[in-house]
Amino acid sequence: QKQRGKKQVVILVNPMWSVKNLNKDSNYVHIKKIINRYSKLYPDTYFIIPFPIKHFYYTEDGFFDSKHVIRIPYQIPLAKKINNISFDAQFYQDVIEKYCVGLIYNQIPEVTGQLKSLDSHFSSTIPVVNQHHYIYHDSLPYPLKNQMQYVYWQILGDALADVNIYNSSHTEQMVFENTAKYMPDFKKQIQEKSKIIKFGLYNQDEIVQNERFEKFTFLYNHRLQQYKNWETTFDVFDKLYEDYDFEVAICPVGSDKLSVVNKKPYTKIYEVPTQADYYNVLSKCHANTFNSQYETFCISIFESMMHGLATIVPNSTTMPELLGQCNEQMFNNTNEQI
Repeated sequence: QKQRGKKQVVILVNPMWSVKNLNKDSNYVHIKKIINRYSKLYPDTYFIIPFPIKHFYYTEDGFFDSKHVIRIPYQIPLAKKINNISFDAQFYQDVIEKYCVGLIYNQIPEVTGQLKSLDSHFSSTIPVVNQHHYIYHDSLPYPLKNQMQYVYWQILGDALADVNIYNSSHTEQMVFENTAKYMPDFKKQIQEKSKIIKFGLYNQDEIVQNERFEKFTFLYNHRLQQYKNWETTFDVFDKLYEDYDFEVAICPVGSDKLSVVNKKPYTKIYEVPTQADYYNVLSKCHANTFNSQYETFCISIFESMMHGLATIVPNSTTMPELLGQCNEQMFNNTNEQI
């Protein structure tokens, strides 16, 4: 489109929603930060975002007040494995035609093929840029045996995309390993389309300057899910609490297993519906630690670093890229962690 001599670009975002409270979804955080930054760099760019109207809930935080963002209501199931393959071709085709979409920013590689087929009646195809937030990989604690369809769909999606963005070298390596192991014919094709962009998006204006809590406080702002090894982390807190007095400020991502950790004598739960509320608590804490065995980036650790917290993290996954190789805050076992 051209208006008043300026070229305007409309980007359709195909988001991956994985948390019932959308404000706390790391995918929403990524989208919000990217669009805010991109809109300042390229003010003639506009973003269309399908936004769920059922099953999820959202607290208005000013993001959709921007003239650069339009949300289009649509329905998807809450379960991630189902909503990742739910695709209403008529809905997307109508959006593309109505808004003259020039590029698709896709967070769900499983449906790249469908996205590439939407404008087959146009004179040229719309470029699809994939970004991985979740990769089915052997490093997850869940067996892949009954999930291989997702592995194949993700590999095929990366082969069909015009560009594949990975949030870390570790993420890219996981994709390359899957491709070499399960669909090696696509290896070269995917490697040629690969780009690593570390989407922390540090923003000085977002940093909250607060006094730290009077009592030493760990922040726990991670999911209470198996791949995070949250039970191991709270075993470490239990051990430390035998000799030290401290608190753990929990900013819950979801309600699952929250009652278990809420029984601990050192925990305090903070309900933080928006980023402003969350940063207000985060900035008062002293340290963040976890025992995750799988990450594609980890925005929660990045945000802790941005606010000056000590980050005691495993010497694995994406942590060496975030903290830097041989950083003394990284540990190889729980004894080192303690």
